[in-house]
Amino acid sequence: MYRRNGKPTSCEPCRLAKVRCNHATPVCARCQARGISDRCFYHPAPLTRATAKFRPYRVRRDGALPSASPSSSAETRNQATHSGPEKKPEGEEAGPDSSPSGYLGGSSALRLLPKFSPACASTTPVQIQNDASTQFTPIIQALKRLVTSSTRLEDALSRYYGGPRFTVIPRPLIVDPLLDFLRELRASQGQDPNFGAVFERVQDNLVKKLSPVSPHSTPLEFYQTFTSENIRLEFISVVFTISGVACHYTLSPAQDAEFSAEMYAASKACIQICENYNQVNELTAWARLMNVLLSSFLFGDASNALYHRFNEFVAELYVLGFHRLKSSPPDVPFFILETRNRIFAFAIIRDKSLATFLGRPPRVDNNFCDDAMPLNIDDDEIILQGSELQAVLQSAGDGGWRNISNGEYIRQSSFLRLRYQQAELQEKVLRLSLGNRGPLFPEKLRELYEAYHAALEEIPQQYRYHSSSWAIWGPQLCVKLLVVDLQYLYSRFQIERMLLQVGQVSITSLLETSMELLSGVLDFVQQQHSRPRAYEGYAWLFLYYGLPGAGTLATELYNSTISGTPLPTTTPRSQIIRDLSVLLAYFERKQLPVRPDFVVCTQISKVIGALLDDTLNSEPKLQCEQATQSGQLLDQVSSGAVENSHANAQSDGAFHEFNAIPPLPEQMTSQDFLSWFDELIWDDPAVNVESSNWM
Repeated sequence: MYRRNGKPTSCEPCRLAKVRCNHATPVCARCQARGISDRCFYHPAPLTRATAKFRPYRVRRDGALPSASPSSSAETRNQATHSGPEKKPEGEEAGPDSSPSGYLGGSSALRLLPKFSPACASTTPVQIQNDASTQFTPIIQALKRLVTSSTRLEDALSRYYGGPRFTVIPRPLIVDPLLDFLRELRASQGQDPNFGAVFERVQDNLVKKLSPVSPHSTPLEFYQTFTSENIRLEFISVVFTISGVACHYTLSPAQDAEFSAEMYAASKACIQICENYNQVNELTAWARLMNVLLSSFLFGDASNALYHRFNEFVAELYVLGFHRLKSSPPDVPFFILETRNRIFAFAIIRDKSLATFLGRPPRVDNNFCDDAMPLNIDDDEIILQGSELQAVLQSAGDGGWRNISNGEYIRQSSFLRLRYQQAELQEKVLRLSLGNRGPLFPEKLRELYEAYHAALEEIPQQYRYHSSSWAIWGPQLCVKLLVVDLQYLYSRFQIERMLLQVGQVSITSLLETSMELLSGVLDFVQQQHSRPRAYEGYAWLFLYYGLPGAGTLATELYNSTISGTPLPTTTPRSQIIRDLSVLLAYFERKQLPVRPDFVVCTQISKVIGALLDDTLNSEPKLQCEQATQSGQLLDQVSSGAVENSHANAQSDGAFHEFNAIPPLPEQMTSQDFLSWFDELIWDDPAVNVESSNWM
């Protein structure tokens, strides 16, 4: 059948979904591929009003007899199913698939009303540019630079996965195909790389969904779905992001920032193109995860850029159903299922950390999610199959803990488990610290304090941190155990801060916890002298734990001095002053990287330093006038911290001036300082990493 303009008529499902129909009869190829052959028919007058009477009929091929009965129609459909989908006629252009894909929950109308085709609920896709020069030119340039640095990148990946970093995607699933991809490019391109052929395949694969894998597929079969002839833009995005993160640990600081920014911009361009083509799959989740880590490195955890990237990452996981891996398990191999579990566990951990740091509601509510506790197995064990995998799972128990191997090795999955366990406690803290406080708030606080002590008891003895651990275990293990210990301490710090507000504990408890936070951070500072480049990515450790505790101690020390009252703590004043001095000296003398998070740390440390200086220069029982002058001095230091920022930050023109730090109260308590600290987090838009600045 033909329309009045002479073009063939589309079947009703394709017409309603606004997708291309190949006009085959009696059933078009698209409806066959979607399994809705029984609903495929050609309306004789598709724009007729609903009140008009018509008789739907199916257009049949010339010479074909109409079906005599429903059974013969069913037989025809079965034959079409077994024969497979028809091939697309030559000349038919492939476009992006706009049909909704991914997880649909029990309340979804698309799931409750399966008689409607999912395509009917979709909208017209955005128009995709066909000019490869405008889409892929910046990506090709970034890939050229990546290939020229591939030798150093191999060393960077080795350091990244072998060091104390927080890695999520198992090494065999990402590093092996990544290095193979770069070696193939380096071998095939020679001295003058030209990636035209590569991106022709990328464009062809953009309009196809990522090939599914069976439950018995091997890792090699999984690699083949996105490498070689099946090379996909999502995988190239993952290559860019993980390279940008890993290069930080080998190249010079100046090269780190430039190279990482170029990789970030290229990865962001890849993700945007994948969004236009409605690609949501395993690899896009990987790309967004690594994009979050790279954003944290480039902008700092207080930036809006990181916050937006993380929100996009969480939304992607919901679409893919990562939050329902146990109640709605996917039909995938074990190594993919466990990797998904690790990724969602990371999302929960990161979500609770950002929510606590920024004072914003968490993006992941565990009330709507399955338990995501990862199994305690090695990265190399996750790709095992058959009897070997069963033996590993039996040795690990039913999600249980395993002893630390060789006295200084901690599995990445063990670290994930420890942090995930702590994130569950942190979510309970956030409900009370950020949520609405009702009449039962004091009672809930006491219950939370008990829950904290119960959660602390669940940590196995071999994973507990002590200051003496550095002399026993290796530095990589100690850093990871220290992070877990500080997270639990900070949860206690938040609970005691709320208990102090309602008068259920004394300031002594908060000061003791603050001292433990400061001591743990100083243990980390001491280790940086021997391995400075290994721990540069841990500025968040000072922002999250060290500076709040140090500010609380400095404030109460100041109040104790001007009031002439003893400091309400068992820790000697001299030790508190020495420890605060060591922390402040670190930010004054250390050649810190030129990064937003370190600049924030430096400015906060100057305010704490002004408090300590004024405390040491004061005598007990100061007059009110002197106290007022002290407050004015602190105001000047706070507002002038931008002008006196670290020399590293001054030497780099990429950083713009920060907003003035709000002044401190004249008569201040530790609660006042913490409230001031809560309002101190701002976004730094100074670092511009768009591709135009780095290409």
